Amino acid sequence: MEKLRMYRKENGITQSELAARIGVSQSKLSKFETGAMVPDVTEAFTIEKVTDRVVRACMWAGGGATNESTHTSAQIRRGVGY
Repeated sequence: MEKLRMYRKENGITQSELAARIGVSQSKLSKFETGAMVPDVTEAFTIEKVTDRVVRACMWAGGGATNESTHTSAQIRRGVGY
């Protein structure tokens, strides 16, 4: 989830800080960022809440971490981009 790393860097947040906000270890967050691991549903929901970014369900359908939406959660709720 390269966009997770971009979000973190754009906002000046360390891996440790974002991992604590999401409720995972720094090691696990690093794996999310590199695509070595995909978050489970609960972790993805928490990532969405913390970052205001939507992580598409196709991540669990073999689409990999590259299928992350660029729309914010608020935009999705309003139907922007669909």
